[in-house]
Amino acid sequence: MFILAIFLGFARELLSTDDVTAIQKIVQHSYGENVCISSIAPINAGLTNRNYKVIVNNETLFVRIGRENPAVLGIDRTKEFAIYRLVQNEQITPALIDSDTSSGNMIARYITGTHFGKIHGEWLYDKESSLQKIVALIKTYHALESPLQTEVDFPFSIIEHYLEQARELSVNLPSNIDIALSIIQNIKSYLPTISKVLCHQDLFADNFIYDGSDLYLVDWEFAEWSDPFYDLASLCIEQEYEPEEKEMVLTYYFGGFSQEQRIHLEMMCMLYSMRAALWALNQDHSSREKQMDFKSLFELHYQNFFRSYTWLKQTIGDMDFLQKRASLAGL
Repeated sequence: MFILAIFLGFARELLSTDDVTAIQKIVQHSYGENVCISSIAPINAGLTNRNYKVIVNNETLFVRIGRENPAVLGIDRTKEFAIYRLVQNEQITPALIDSDTSSGNMIARYITGTHFGKIHGEWLYDKESSLQKIVALIKTYHALESPLQTEVDFPFSIIEHYLEQARELSVNLPSNIDIALSIIQNIKSYLPTISKVLCHQDLFADNFIYDGSDLYLVDWEFAEWSDPFYDLASLCIEQEYEPEEKEMVLTYYFGGFSQEQRIHLEMMCMLYSMRAALWALNQDHSSREKQMDFKSLFELHYQNFFRSYTWLKQTIGDMDFLQKRASLAGL
């Protein structure tokens, strides 16, 4: 017989009956019908799933109820969980206990700790040591090899995916979107050929967990084999790094950096910003529950795209790709 004893006080009212039932089923699948759940607490983080801290048989677990139709967001659950199992062997993400590709539901070990990195312009810990830890962790999973690698033209393919989605949803795109897309096409022809690596691509400070000793990275939904500079761009954009901090990232990653590498990073910042902007625009149009101000998020990333473009013009002003694009775009 299933035993359930939830001690939540006022927090219990925040849990829907459907979620409690779903959590019961998820836990039962791994621990059997006689399992005892002594606590369920919502985790107020993440925009694509519903997450909970659950105490099961005196063990603290992370339980995720997956979002319906994740393909709309470009998420492949089979790939996500395969990547998760790959990276957990490096002990840089909490151990996965159970997962279901059809629903996106999962159970993992719960890591007690704090977020790590830069949030709202402030470093949670010392900047230099934080960047060193973060970059070291990124280099660990960038070095992994797996037959999961694909020939998908990432990150350009995900931008195309969100554009097509926006058109299907009849989203009102910005009046100057054609200018931005023409710049992207020219960037594609300019970028050097570089080996793809496993990239997390969602490097918010909230996705890093620091337990006082070790640093972990969670939420591998958007992971893909891509240009390593794109992953570094995710870090720089999502944590709002200043130019000096971007250069520190390159220094810790490469042991120094060239002007071409700095330019490469800024181009990838443009591509990441466009991807994030289109995602936010589509979410604003289609989300029933507005968990955040998606319009403002769109504006932030769309402005970041052109901010990076301005930096490139100021840095390498008369290079061919910029001359052609400036002429075509009227910039």
